[in-house]
Amino acid sequence: MMKSTIVALANRVLVVGFFAVATTGCCAMRQGRSDDAPSPVASTAVLDTVRGKVSVVGSEPMTEVVLSPVAGGAPVALAGLQRVTLRGLGGLEVMVTGRLTGKMSAAIPRGGAEFEADRFVVRAVDGVAATDGIVATSDGMFFLVTTDGRRLSADHLPALLKQKIGARVYLAGLLDRAPVSYGVITDRP
Repeated sequence: MMKSTIVALANRVLVVGFFAVATTGCCAMRQGRSDDAPSPVASTAVLDTVRGKVSVVGSEPMTEVVLSPVAGGAPVALAGLQRVTLRGLGGLEVMVTGRLTGKMSAAIPRGGAEFEADRFVVRAVDGVAATDGIVATSDGMFFLVTTDGRRLSADHLPALLKQKIGARVYLAGLLDRAPVSYGVITDRP
């Protein structure tokens, strides 16, 4: 009888220990994450990406920012904090990371899903590949610092953008020559 009681207590200690370690690990994951990387523990929604062309539809004051996928499929109404910035990028092709909210948008014919945009990157302008980054300078040279931390030489940065150190911009075309088109996404923080 005593041996079975000891075995039962040992099993309880193992189970309690397992849950303590699992709980500690979950808490560490939540505390250790960066603000722009959703925690797999805190969120049950799966992150997704949509690449498409941004447009603003409707009449003021009832407008919606819509993303029409380039690979086909139904357009989505954009929501979330990035919606305001994306509103100013009408006509550009972007890659948006976020999640479907489960809500439907009346702004899209026959209804359409709402997509909460957490992050985005400008990918193309009128079919020409684009680079999205923060304007930086060092020793008289100009660079674009991308969201993944790469520093890309931008020797042919337009004069207007040379005055925008710290601004997030896009350049369409190859970086070793003058851009086909360019613009400011967000001004200095």
